[in-house]
Amino acid sequence: MPPMIPRWPPSRTGLSAFGTARSKRISGGRLKGGEGMIAIRSAIRSLWRSRFRTGFTVLALVIGSASLFCMVLASELAPRSIESSARLMLGGDVRVESYLEPLQLGEASRRVRETDRGASIAASYVGQSMIRSAKRTTSIILKGIDPGRYPLYGAERYPGIRSLKANEILLTDEAAGRLRVKAGDRVSLPSSSDGNLHVYQVKGLVRQVQESYGDADILGTAYISREEAVRLLNAPAGSVNELAVKWSPAASAAGKGASLERQFPNASLTDTGAQAEREKSRVRMVLLLLQLFSLLTLAISAMAISNTMKQALGSRMREIAVMKATGMPLRSIEGLFLAEGLLIGLAGTAGGLAAAVPASLWLTGKLGSLLNVPLSWEFSRKAAAMTAAAGMLSAWTSVRIPLRAMRPLSPLPLLREGAEFPLPPSGMGIRRKGAIGAALSLAAAFYLQPTLLPGSAGLPDIRLAGIGAAIGCLLALAAFMARGGAALFSGLLRGIGAARRRVPSRWYVPFHHLSADRRRYGWLLVVLSIGVCAAVSSRMLEENLTHSVNRQLEAEARGNVLVTSSSADAEAARAAFRSLSIRDWTESIQVSGMLRAINGKDAVPRLRELSAGRTFFASNKLNIEGIDPAAGFRAYSLSGGRDLNAADSSRSSALLLEDYRLLGIKTGDRVEVLLGDKPVSFTVVGFFQSGFVKTAGMRVDRTALSLYGAPSRVMFALDGGGRTNAVLEKLNEALPASAMAYSVSGTASASLNAMIRVIGAFFSVVTLFSLITAVLTIGNQMVIHLLRRRREIAILKTVGMSNPQNLRAILLENLLLSLIAGSAGTGAALLLSELALKFMFKLPAALDAGGVVYGIALCVLTTLAAAWIAAVPALRTKPAELLRGME
Repeated sequence: MPPMIPRWPPSRTGLSAFGTARSKRISGGRLKGGEGMIAIRSAIRSLWRSRFRTGFTVLALVIGSASLFCMVLASELAPRSIESSARLMLGGDVRVESYLEPLQLGEASRRVRETDRGASIAASYVGQSMIRSAKRTTSIILKGIDPGRYPLYGAERYPGIRSLKANEILLTDEAAGRLRVKAGDRVSLPSSSDGNLHVYQVKGLVRQVQESYGDADILGTAYISREEAVRLLNAPAGSVNELAVKWSPAASAAGKGASLERQFPNASLTDTGAQAEREKSRVRMVLLLLQLFSLLTLAISAMAISNTMKQALGSRMREIAVMKATGMPLRSIEGLFLAEGLLIGLAGTAGGLAAAVPASLWLTGKLGSLLNVPLSWEFSRKAAAMTAAAGMLSAWTSVRIPLRAMRPLSPLPLLREGAEFPLPPSGMGIRRKGAIGAALSLAAAFYLQPTLLPGSAGLPDIRLAGIGAAIGCLLALAAFMARGGAALFSGLLRGIGAARRRVPSRWYVPFHHLSADRRRYGWLLVVLSIGVCAAVSSRMLEENLTHSVNRQLEAEARGNVLVTSSSADAEAARAAFRSLSIRDWTESIQVSGMLRAINGKDAVPRLRELSAGRTFFASNKLNIEGIDPAAGFRAYSLSGGRDLNAADSSRSSALLLEDYRLLGIKTGDRVEVLLGDKPVSFTVVGFFQSGFVKTAGMRVDRTALSLYGAPSRVMFALDGGGRTNAVLEKLNEALPASAMAYSVSGTASASLNAMIRVIGAFFSVVTLFSLITAVLTIGNQMVIHLLRRRREIAILKTVGMSNPQNLRAILLENLLLSLIAGSAGTGAALLLSELALKFMFKLPAALDAGGVVYGIALCVLTTLAAAWIAAVPALRTKPAELLRGME
């Protein structure tokens, strides 16, 4: 059938709004007044006729704008909330942390009074302990407090703390969740002084409170009276290692802080400013990742708009030819399509801002819970203005670039070739592309400036230019990789299309389309693969971290079931093992000590120096494990020196964790450890490898360790195999009252894994927006693709091909595309997880079959759903209507 040249103005096209009278030329080649309103009405009609295509494009921009608003708001609210709540997080105006050198309460109070006689003091003693509930056993940070004084600010966050009794306990919400307890339940804590279990009643749950000691952010915190904590941790009576100080109204905080620091030379002082900066630095990386994902989502939505307008121009070349042939100015023609793009941008930005309000409320609450920072939501005009500007600018730019390719085309070739006339390249030179890239880089640098350069919100400086240059290089690299990926996908689709003559006849059409449109599909697969990679990588990293932590802890624990009991009940525990037909177990003792000196020199100054960058050195507490050198199995690997042997039972030889090499310790050095009130000297003969989780700091011969004092508790390790839960249930029934049986995955690993899963789930939800935006691009392209193939579909329906057969061909085509994109995106996620685990956590990565299936299945299901939604309305159209040349 020869191409039909439509009437002017063509019926049911975007030009009908002009009418015959309005198509007359006037002087200067311009239309009469009201041209802007005519263009807008024409754009609205055009968008409404292709409402499925418009809907997919607008939804993509809605998600991009909403994610951008949420991240801009979070980056604005987080620093402000942290600064306003610094006193609440400290519990005072200043916090004194003397973990390396615990003090007596009277001495600590005297030093504070010398600085400010009217100051208020809340003293605490902090340590680490085990805790058991009726359902779980885990590790926890134990903080002993004075209920009548602690905290000096923000007591309302600690329910019932002022009336806390000696047999009551407060738990952070995270710790209570792992223990599966609520207010009113009972928990047990082991005593390092007598080895017995002491029972406490949970009085309430503490939320959004972050302690600074050790791994409190991982393990959670329990609050009891200070006298109880000192007794449980076997510390000298009256010991304190943390002070919260509230200055008197007449005191000057600036001068008093320096004076107080001189009073505590071996302690770490944190004021409200330092606390705010510490929390900001902790939040900064999370905010940066969220902002990068928001940029990715916005970029994908901009690509969707650009692709939409490019395909719209390609499918409406005959209209453009008629416009040019009738003398319509080029500016007016461009105005029609610019109006469509700006309307899409306006609708997408407005919808994004409307959706961003509930989304930002959810994000603020989740981010505050994730980081244990009190964040309060409020609407930001700055965030709304930035979102509106970015949304409209991305829409305008995405339309403006394809329009450049339409300018040099003459009407005659357009009328000859018809609707299938290909849109030529935009023709932008290197300089123009470089200018656009530089502008985008600077815009991204301004967006990331508050997070990357805190405190530099004023005039831009050289660092901002450096960030812009780095982003520009990354954009160039990303463009190069995207072009290469599109070429690879195009070649793969060409190979698939070449097999169309070897497959069943019902598969011929989808295989042919994959080959014919391989260039367009190549870029589409790049976008979808990026979305899959973003959505799957966080899950894979989470699963690999979880499995690595479990493997390491089970190896170091010599099994997956641990039992601890008091020394007095050790034989009763062995009898319980034998009664349950457990024949093999390993036995060790653990003693808590304090690293005091290295080769006769005080270790505290060096520890304090290193603690600024690593919390591991914030305490000189040393977990010493007594092992049997004759045992064949080793729960550690050497990283230097030699291992312990039988001769070391009569010598003071020790293995140290390799982290202590940073203190300058080497083999042959002497380290002095304080065991209770006894200083003991050990010779370092070797170092054992450190892991993500550190279960021991020193290992010595068990016989030699027993010479320096009888340990209060003994540890047993056994392998429960696949019957861990059943073994635990029987053990807890048969063991003596002072014993606790627990699985490795239920203690420290559960604490870490819970935190990893919370973070992973949070980022999975955020990164899922990128995949949804990419899938919307698929649906958008399917609508455009069906518009371009309307004559082919009409002919197929005319010769007897049913709608279900057409739908199966379309779904098969998209199934192949989604399988390719899902496999490529999942493979990229595996590679990123491997690199992150190797260089950031020094852990091996394992192939997560569940993650692979999740990534591919998620891509396939969402893509097929979008294709089905786009295809069904088009297939319902009658062949006669399709053959009329409708858009």
